[in-house]
Amino acid sequence: MTYQSFIIACLAFLVAAFLAPNESVWGQTSRPELIGFKNGDLELKGFIWKPSGDGPFPALLWNHGSEKLPGSIDGVAPYFVNKGYVFFVPHRRGQGRSPGPYIMDELNMAGSRLSGERGRREIELHETHLEDQLAALKYLQTLPYVDKNRVVVMGFSFGGIQTMLAVERGPGYRVAVN
Repeated sequence: MTYQSFIIACLAFLVAAFLAPNESVWGQTSRPELIGFKNGDLELKGFIWKPSGDGPFPALLWNHGSEKLPGSIDGVAPYFVNKGYVFFVPHRRGQGRSPGPYIMDELNMAGSRLSGERGRREIELHETHLEDQLAALKYLQTLPYVDKNRVVVMGFSFGGIQTMLAVERGPGYRVAVN
């Protein structure tokens, strides 16, 4: 196999994984379940993927980035579900299926990237979104099929910031991946 054909084969696999992630590409046939969880008076939404069986299973809380519509992370979740993890994608306020103003709109109203006001606003918003994440963690830990002692948090971009903020608070994550 030439280098070029190897690259094409890898790209074809990745495209198949992203276009048909809920089928047998990963060997997983489960579907994500849309759920609701509370943070104060706010009803937030998210997606839970569960492996077959009763558990208790280790769980991964996926902190999405700043995208407006994070979805159920179909291109990643089946990999972890096939390894026996519950995969939870909570949508923080204003993103995905959760109500509220979108974080990037809030930041853009605060001014340019170089303004002090925008920096202050970003910190405030991350603190608010951290509360959403911690509410999601509490919800996840109430599920009877989740092993509360084996919960992982993972995120990238704004989700990576959220991951590090949560770990600094010490809410009980066993592993964190930024």
